[in-house]
Amino acid sequence: MDSNHRPGVYKTPALPTELYSPFFEVSKLYRAFQKKETLGEICYTDGMINDFIAKKLGEVLSFANVSTDTYERGRATLIAVIGAERVADIEEKNRIHGEELMRIATDAGVIDAVLTKATSDARELMKMRELYIANNWDAANEILEWSGFAEGAAIVHWGLIRGAAETLNNEALLTLCEEAINWHYELLEMAESELGSIGQDKATA
Repeated sequence: MDSNHRPGVYKTPALPTELYSPFFEVSKLYRAFQKKETLGEICYTDGMINDFIAKKLGEVLSFANVSTDTYERGRATLIAVIGAERVADIEEKNRIHGEELMRIATDAGVIDAVLTKATSDARELMKMRELYIANNWDAANEILEWSGFAEGAAIVHWGLIRGAAETLNNEALLTLCEEAINWHYELLEMAESELGSIGQDKATA
């Protein structure tokens, strides 16, 4: 999938204005998708994506958007722990997965439902994040502990969607699910490892 990706064709929606990032207009984004260049990729599908699954797609899109926002807000702290290249890689992977998800949703005719759900869930996720991290954006352990919650939630949500993709015989969605699940497991393991190192340092501080 990544080999066919052309940067700039799609734009991942930003987060709501009141929660630190520009609010994206669903209608404006949808018009942008209508004008997009196609990548020549065929989506083989036996079944249609229903409203339940569309909302689940919106939920995982919200995880990607909030993850990107988290790494933006905690950039300096996270770079000191995992390095600038790793932070940039995570942000890029979030963007690619978000764009591919929106392409699939657009092809399936459920983009409006997906974006609406993504917007509302991003608000709720960020409220939860603010309760957890509060103003401790200089504490790597707080950010990584939150990331552990978020990555675990992303994994199980993608697992549900994978089941739907298998039933619907949606090859593009199934491929994205496999990539996303593997990626979020990798990030969960990264958080666990880094928190272990932080624990060792704190034990002798």
